[in-house]
Amino acid sequence: GNPAELEKSLATRTATDSAGRPFYNPNPGPDGLNSQQKIITFIENHDGLNRFRVAGITEQRNRLAQALLLTLPGIPCLYYGTEYALADEAGKTGQDGESGRMMFYHKNGGPTVREVKSSAAFKEISQLAALRASMPVLRTGKLHPLWVDSGAGGTDDGVFAFARSADDGGTFAVVVVNASDKPRVTTDGTDHMRLPPGLKTEGKVLRPLLVTGPGPAPAVKDVPAAGQLDLAVPASGLVVYGAFDAR
Repeated sequence: GNPAELEKSLATRTATDSAGRPFYNPNPGPDGLNSQQKIITFIENHDGLNRFRVAGITEQRNRLAQALLLTLPGIPCLYYGTEYALADEAGKTGQDGESGRMMFYHKNGGPTVREVKSSAAFKEISQLAALRASMPVLRTGKLHPLWVDSGAGGTDDGVFAFARSADDGGTFAVVVVNASDKPRVTTDGTDHMRLPPGLKTEGKVLRPLLVTGPGPAPAVKDVPAAGQLDLAVPASGLVVYGAFDAR
C-alpha cells in the first residue's frame, strides 16, 4: 500500500486491545528478544497472495519492496525466486491464485545460477542482507516512523522514512524509501523531518551506507544528525544511513 497506510499498519505492532493488553508481548524471552522483534515478516508466500511481482509490477518495485522487508522490524522471509525478481505474469495484484508457484529452474529456458547471482535484484538483496547482518539495529532495533509525504490513497507515490535504534538511542540508522518515479526530499518546503529526542544526535552525522534505485547510485553526502533533515532519495529508490561521530 501507500506510505500512509504502511505507517498505520506498523503501528499495530505496539498497539493494545480495549483492555490495554498488547497484541504482541513486549517483554523479552530467554533469548533477550520480544515477540515484536521475532515476528516472521513477508510480502509473499505459497499459502496466500502468491507473488508480489505480478503483471504490472516492475522489477524495480519488487526490489524496493524487498528492501523494506529487510530494513523493517521482524525476521524477513523471502519467497523463492524473488532474489531474481521472478515474475508471475499470469497473476494480478490482490488476486489469490496458484500461478505464482512456478518452477524457478528449468532444464531449458530457465536462468542459470551464474545468471541469478549476476542479476541486479540478487546483488541488491545481497547488499541489503549484508548490511542487515552488520548492523544490529536493523535486526532488533526500535522502530521510529519519521516522515510520510503522501496521504492514504490507491497508489504508491510517496516517501516513507523511519529510524531503527538501540534501546539507549546511542546507535541508530535512518532508512528513506521513495515509491515515486521522481526524486524526492523529506520536506514539503514548510515541514521538515527531524529525529526524535530519544536518539542521541549531538555530534553525529548520518552517513549513507547503501543507495539503491533503477540507475547508477547518485552521490549522497553526510548530513548532521541533529536539526532538520532534508534527505534526498532517488526515484524508486532507498537510502540507508548510519549514525557516526562527526570528524
